[in-house]
Amino acid sequence: MPIACSGVGGGIRPRSRNPLTLGLSHLDIVSGAGHDAIYTARVAPTSMIFVPCEGGISHNEIENAKAEDLAAGCNVLLNVDDRQGADRRLSGSLIKGARNGKPRMKPKIVLLATGGTIASRHDPKLGSTVASQHADELLKMLPQVADFAEIEVYDLATIPSYEMDLQFAFSLAGRIRDALSRPAVAGVVVTHGTDTMEETCYLADLLLDSDKPAVFTGAQRAHDDPQSDGPRNLLNALLVAASPLARGLGAMICFNATLHAARDVTKVHASAVETFQSYEHGALGEVDGNTVIIHRRPVLRRSFRIDRLEQNVELFRLVLGMDLRGVEAAIERGVAGLIIEGFGRGNGPSRLAELVRRATRKKIPVLVTSRCPAGRVQAIYGGGGGGRDLVDAGGIFTGDLKGPKARLLLMVLLSGAESGKSIAQSVAALAP
Repeated sequence: MPIACSGVGGGIRPRSRNPLTLGLSHLDIVSGAGHDAIYTARVAPTSMIFVPCEGGISHNEIENAKAEDLAAGCNVLLNVDDRQGADRRLSGSLIKGARNGKPRMKPKIVLLATGGTIASRHDPKLGSTVASQHADELLKMLPQVADFAEIEVYDLATIPSYEMDLQFAFSLAGRIRDALSRPAVAGVVVTHGTDTMEETCYLADLLLDSDKPAVFTGAQRAHDDPQSDGPRNLLNALLVAASPLARGLGAMICFNATLHAARDVTKVHASAVETFQSYEHGALGEVDGNTVIIHRRPVLRRSFRIDRLEQNVELFRLVLGMDLRGVEAAIERGVAGLIIEGFGRGNGPSRLAELVRRATRKKIPVLVTSRCPAGRVQAIYGGGGGGRDLVDAGGIFTGDLKGPKARLLLMVLLSGAESGKSIAQSVAALAP
């Protein structure tokens, strides 16, 4: 018999005064609030649970539940997914082997393994460290994961991130999106090399169309290093992906017990375990033991749906005395877009303003950011190649969004057939 429930005072209670006759002995909130909450319920045979969500009542079909499990009664965690109105669903999987001897549900996490230092070991024949370990080898070191999550593993690659290309990153973003579209999946964890992790993570964030979390992690010390940081990073990432508090954060990096937003994070040290930082933005949160703590939520986010990725976008970093022939050559060969990492607030030599004007006439968008690790570009200076001159020539300033991510954003905008004014407006919204 169906059961209807309504929220009362931060918890959920059945509308019926005699819930047992409806097959429900309790329905309590575990964590979160509203449609971001995870609920626990004890259900009996043929029961279906209805919980109020934005826009209407939703119907839950408990996946993988066998009749004999339901007949015995079991504890079920229900995740509310990101669809709207009457289509919004609650879902979960029943997992046997709970310590009380009865089946219980754990959030299902999809683990996508791509390689990187976290999957690397020293190869004596080659005399170097290479990515070689599959995800199951990483999980063997974390038996405690079985206490809080069901893991579904996919080994997509065992390569260092410096060997990844844009098509791989785009395909990976698609795999993340597809996994999160499944109602039974609570989140995704991606193991990835640190060298390009921030870029892959930001591309995934731009293409993410779910409020479920996509958590990237890796290691600075190899799998066979006696002080490897990989196991703890992976455990923390899985804890975050399983937490209802992570919903709405988008794609993020979990590293050294700290959470960073895809847009803001960058690798700042070649080898230190605290390599990922968010500079003036600060971390999203942290993992303290087994507790996930969220300090802030990102607001400069937007989801794009594209079928291909325009890759013909070049990035140039200005240095003292640069002659800019590379920029000129890119314009002449018909590059789709340009990123200029300028000096300070977004300045360059006078010749750069001429080239920006030429590119604009050819309808090639030119985004200008700063080569400084922190701070925003702003059209202040004149004199020939100052920021004011570059904007007057048609350059589009990207606020505090740095070059590698401005490049990915422009690729996505161009792939969605945006041009001219619409590109400037989108950039202003995401990189004010």
